[in-house]
Amino acid sequence: MKQIGGGYKSTYEAAGIVGVSYNTILNWIRKGIFTNVIEQDGYNGRPQMYIPIDQVYVMKNARDGGRRRFSAYPALESEMPDDSELRMKKLLLIEEEIIKLEFAIGRLHIMIDQLKDLQ
Repeated sequence: MKQIGGGYKSTYEAAGIVGVSYNTILNWIRKGIFTNVIEQDGYNGRPQMYIPIDQVYVMKNARDGGRRRFSAYPALESEMPDDSELRMKKLLLIEEEIIKLEFAIGRLHIMIDQLKDLQ
């Protein structure tokens, strides 16, 4: 079996570093959250997978920063949106929801007035 260099961590090591279960790491590999994963035959007949160490630490930093859900892996830390970009996106979503709520409240007021007229 070929030895993996220092630029990779096993799935078990990655789980310990990131602070998640081994099964979570496997799920992230299946979802494509980790890329460039190397797979080799393990000593017990099961494949052993190795994840690039830079990806492991990007995920650790993201989790340490409070992020808990991941749908895609940012290949480089520089590709991860910064805090101001995330705040701006959240602010826009909140503003959209406020507009929807204001519209719904306006409709409720109309309906209340119509009900009062019926009485």
